[in-house]
Amino acid sequence: MITKMNPEIKPLLIAALRSGTYKQGRAALSSDDGFCCLGVACDIHRLMHPGMEFESSDIGTDTRSYLGCMHTLPAVVGEWAGLNDVGNIPGVGSLAFFNDHGSSFSEIADIIEKHL
Repeated sequence: MITKMNPEIKPLLIAALRSGTYKQGRAALSSDDGFCCLGVACDIHRLMHPGMEFESSDIGTDTRSYLGCMHTLPAVVGEWAGLNDVGNIPGVGSLAFFNDHGSSFSEIADIIEKHL
């Protein structure tokens, strides 16, 4: 179980979550409604790895996948960022849960800063 983020990626994710650049969405990494906090991590990965892109779903929804994943963090992004598929923090909870149950991006950034 991962308990510390990659020290190079952590400040980038915190800054992105606090920036106001990303509209917050729920239940998917990326959709027309916005991004999950883990989708923001995917977007940072995408920006740092030219040629990788979010892809439209083939099931007729507005949800987009990244590296084949729509609802969980792709393993390659998790390894790169130092997060597991839901951003689980032992004794605290998962970033995905916080995102999908009403915590703002700013609140999630505070959780990352304090616990990861």
